[in-house]
Amino acid sequence: MSFFFYLTVAASSLAVAAGLNTHTRPTFSDATLSQIRKNAISASNQSWELGTLYQALTLLDAYQLTDLGADVVPVNASAGTVPDEVTSGLDDILAAREKGLKPFMRNGSPADPASIGPAAIAVGTTTGKDKYSNAAASQLDYLLHNVPRDTNNITLSHRQEKFQAWADFMYMAPPFIADSAASVGGDYGASLMWFAHQQALNYRTLLQDPKSKLWRHIAKGDWNDTGLWATGQGWAAMGMLRVEATITKSEYASNMKSERADLRKWTNEILNATWSRQQDSGLVKNYMDQDTFEDAAGTALIAAATYRYSLITETTDYIPFAEKAFTKLIQLVDKKGWLQSVVNPYNFKEVSDRSPEAQSFLIFLHVTSTKFYEWQQDPKRILGTALLKGITLANRGA
Repeated sequence: MSFFFYLTVAASSLAVAAGLNTHTRPTFSDATLSQIRKNAISASNQSWELGTLYQALTLLDAYQLTDLGADVVPVNASAGTVPDEVTSGLDDILAAREKGLKPFMRNGSPADPASIGPAAIAVGTTTGKDKYSNAAASQLDYLLHNVPRDTNNITLSHRQEKFQAWADFMYMAPPFIADSAASVGGDYGASLMWFAHQQALNYRTLLQDPKSKLWRHIAKGDWNDTGLWATGQGWAAMGMLRVEATITKSEYASNMKSERADLRKWTNEILNATWSRQQDSGLVKNYMDQDTFEDAAGTALIAAATYRYSLITETTDYIPFAEKAFTKLIQLVDKKGWLQSVVNPYNFKEVSDRSPEAQSFLIFLHVTSTKFYEWQQDPKRILGTALLKGITLANRGA
C-alpha cells in the first residue's frame, strides 16, 4: 500500500481524535468562579490558607509566574506581575510580623508559614524589592536551622515542639525549598533541591500505608492520626508535583532525572489508590479507610492534582475519575460560591459548610483542568500523534 494510504489513515485518526476532544467537559461558569475567588480571599486567614490562596490566585491570574506555567524557573523579572491581592497580602503579613521573627507568621507548625514563601519569591523577583526576597530568605533560614528533624537529621518536622510528620507538610515546605533552590542556583541551590526531594522520600517512608499505598495523616510525636485522610493525599500529591515541576524547569533538570521520576511515581501511587476508592457520587470519603462522610474539599484537591499530573505526564488514565469528581463538585457549590460538604479544616474529622482552603482548591481545579483540556485539544499535538501513527503504519507495511 502507498504511503498516501497511511496518511489517509492518519487523517482519519486526526478526525477521530478531534471528535473525542470535543466532549462536554466540566467547568465553572465565569460568575461562579468569580464568587469562588472572592470567598477564598475573604475567608483565608491562617498561614497555610494564605499560602494556598496566593498560589491559587497566581495560577489563575499570572499563570506564567508559577512552577506549572513558567518556561523556566526562576522566572524572569519581566515575566509578568503577581496579582495585587497577593502583593497586598504579603505587605500586611510583613507589616504585622514581630521584629526579629524569622518565619512569615508565628505558628505551631513551622511548615505552614513556608507555604507563603513561593509568593514572596515571585513578588521579590518581579518587583525587584528586597523586602520580599529577604523575607523568603529568612523563612528558609528558619526551616533549615530552627525546625526539629527526625533521627536521620534530614527530615523536617511539621510541628515545632518535637518531630512529627504530617501529610500536609508536603505541600507547605518542599515546594518553597525547591523554589528557593532554583532562585539561589549553583551548588548551594543543588543541595537545596536535593533536600526538597529528600523530604518527599522520607515522608513517604514515614507515612505510606504499605497495603493501600495511601499516606497516613500523622505519625510520630505525642499523638498520631493513622487514618488515610483524603485532604492529606491531596496535599502530598500536589506538593510533590510542584517540586517535580520546579526541578524540571530549573538548571538541575538533567542531573535530577531520577528524582523527577520518583516524584511522578509517588504521586501516581496516591492517585491510583485514591480513585480506586471513588464513591458513586464522584467524591471520596474524608477517611478512605473508615466509615466517614464524603468530603468535597479533599476530592477537589486530588482532582486538581490529577489534572496536573495528567498534563505533565501526557496521560489520560485518571481523567474520567477527575471529571466525575469535578461534575459533582460543580453541583456542590452553592449560590453564594461556597463549596458544601467539606471537611472542617480545623477539626479534620468533622464536616462543615465552609472551608477557606477548599475555595482555593477549586481554583486549582479550574486552572489545571483548563490547561489540561487546552493541551488535549491542541491541533499540533493531535496532528503530530495522527501523523506518527500514519508513518508507523507505513513503515510496517514497507
